[in-house]
Amino acid sequence: MAQKRNADVIVPVERGDLAILGRLQKILDVSGPTLGRLLLIDDGCSDLDLAEGLAELVASEPRLHHLRCARNLGWVEHCNRGLTERCGDAVVVDAQTVVTEGWLDGLADAAHSEERTALAAAVSVDADDWEIDEAGVRRAVEGLPPWTSTPRAGIGCNYLRGDVLDAVGLLDPTFRTASAALDDWLMRARSLGFFAKRANHVFVFCGEDREAGSKSGDGATLHAKHEHLARQFDRFEKSLDASLARHAIEFQASGRLRVAYDVRHLPLGQNGTKMYAISLGKALAAIPEIDLTLLAAHPIQAEGVPGRIVSPDEWADDVAVIHKPAQIFDRRHAKLLFESKAHVVVTYQDLIAYRLPGVFATEDDYNTYQNTSRLTLQAVQGILAYSRCTAREIVDEFGIPIDEISPIFLGVDVDSFAAPVAEAEEIRARLDLPPRYFLSLASDYPHKNLAGLLEAYALFRQWWREGDPPALALAGNAPRTAAGAYDQPGVWFLGSVSDHELKVLYQNAEALVFPSVYEGFGLPPLEAMATGSPVVAMPFSSVPEVCGDAALYSDGLSPIDLARAMQRLAIDEDLRTELTERGRRRIEALHWQATARATFEVYRKAVTNPSTRSLQMRRSLQEAIALWADPTPAPVVVAPAPPPEVQIVHVVQEPEPLGIFNACNDLNIAVRRRLKRELKRLAGRRDRRSA
Repeated sequence: MAQKRNADVIVPVERGDLAILGRLQKILDVSGPTLGRLLLIDDGCSDLDLAEGLAELVASEPRLHHLRCARNLGWVEHCNRGLTERCGDAVVVDAQTVVTEGWLDGLADAAHSEERTALAAAVSVDADDWEIDEAGVRRAVEGLPPWTSTPRAGIGCNYLRGDVLDAVGLLDPTFRTASAALDDWLMRARSLGFFAKRANHVFVFCGEDREAGSKSGDGATLHAKHEHLARQFDRFEKSLDASLARHAIEFQASGRLRVAYDVRHLPLGQNGTKMYAISLGKALAAIPEIDLTLLAAHPIQAEGVPGRIVSPDEWADDVAVIHKPAQIFDRRHAKLLFESKAHVVVTYQDLIAYRLPGVFATEDDYNTYQNTSRLTLQAVQGILAYSRCTAREIVDEFGIPIDEISPIFLGVDVDSFAAPVAEAEEIRARLDLPPRYFLSLASDYPHKNLAGLLEAYALFRQWWREGDPPALALAGNAPRTAAGAYDQPGVWFLGSVSDHELKVLYQNAEALVFPSVYEGFGLPPLEAMATGSPVVAMPFSSVPEVCGDAALYSDGLSPIDLARAMQRLAIDEDLRTELTERGRRRIEALHWQATARATFEVYRKAVTNPSTRSLQMRRSLQEAIALWADPTPAPVVVAPAPPPEVQIVHVVQEPEPLGIFNACNDLNIAVRRRLKRELKRLAGRRDRRSA
């Protein structure tokens, strides 16, 4: 039903001061064509100076009408007097509120944006904190969606649609405070199928305490009248919707962003995911605009990253952004993220685990991970990908717009990898390295293509005609593959190596061979380039994007193609020199400081210019995600009845998230596995030497 946009502004006054004259004048000056009349209602108790000033203002301004009520009726009765005098819509403004340019037109836009909108609230800003910096607040909120839903009235300023007022009636005089009376009116409107919006681009300065209603006793009356209200308010106040504008305004005011870095998923030992998270975390902590909190189940997970470390039990939900620098593998971690008031940013490293069931122990684990990705990715406010290749895969698989995904290359610590290692000769002797060798990092995952590399290396040796062929040194854990390849001539399985050992391996290698056919990024080639080692790689997935022209690519994906590339590099010294120079140029801009700064820009965009689509999806899915992330405990299974005095109960429960006990257990298992690998490696060396 169409209605003319014409609103009377109602300002009830209980206690007046001379400053109200300036606030009334500003309403008249900046309200635009939507303003019908300005209705000032009081009980005649103002001091003489104010009364004289009001009289002069009324005489000079025909739009200002001064209405009197009987004494001591209170704010709600004053407001109702104005509502009975209105023509069309009504805007209720607290006498202490300072409005801003375009405020009334913006509220009218929100109120009339949908037929069933009953009330439009402005963003309220504490005037004491901001000292009426209109330009600053305007910059802060300009990138937010025009409006978002809210279950309660605003503070200091509310636009009430006239046709809904006709249906709902006046404010309930049972209440003595503005906040309770307006919340009650909105609940009555909602019972008829109407709702409220907060206009995110409209702001006013005020200092009213939202808890005033509770302190006056109105809170208990309000919640008793509307039995579901307490839960609705509580759920909203804990949501991102409630904090959306506040995060943007606080960032604008302080120039600093409060970020929680969620490392609960990291292992206690080292792996690629942890290397990325820790390296990026250190670089983020060095950015002056970031106040970093580290959310960790165990302090070792955040080792070396400066910042405040909190456990999930200590979590205070006091940041603007939570960044999980990996996919959400454990769905229980999603509960804290999506029940928070912060924007959620996720690094989706690649779709390898999403597409390859063999990564998981069971089909159920695989299905759970896929469902977790499908559910959570839709509701996050920022997605980081390692490469444009991965970004396109995310678009194709999940239907997320490409402009909501930020491909950000990883960094490499060039100085560290290029620096000579003092004990290099000792390490070479301890590892018993041959004079010439190709290096590759061994992994059992099929997409790493270790089997193809071993086949390619066998062909390479068959074709070699110039003395002893370079060996193939494999660093890393590949027990299943290694078990069947110890007898392959020229192959050296080194097992896990330390950081110093890896640098020595890179620095002395003929080349790094990177046979992987599926990568979200591929960091080892950049590490090799940092040490001056040439790179041989497959021309597939994200690898050409990452390496550019600084790698020698095989002509295809077969072992024969890879063997030919290895042969070409081994016999062409000029090619090795050229690739080394190209590699050094390639990594000049690929440092962790650049990665961190680009990541900060994703945070900034999430806070100041979030996607409307992602906010809608989060609003729709956050409770479903929280329930999915907190599975119902397994049922109690009772064995068939033994004697009455004895009852045996078997309880099946999911494992708890990482704790000290589990961490120690994992460490013991890792030590036992390392010992077995070392024994196998020593046995293999003895066999090769005896041969």
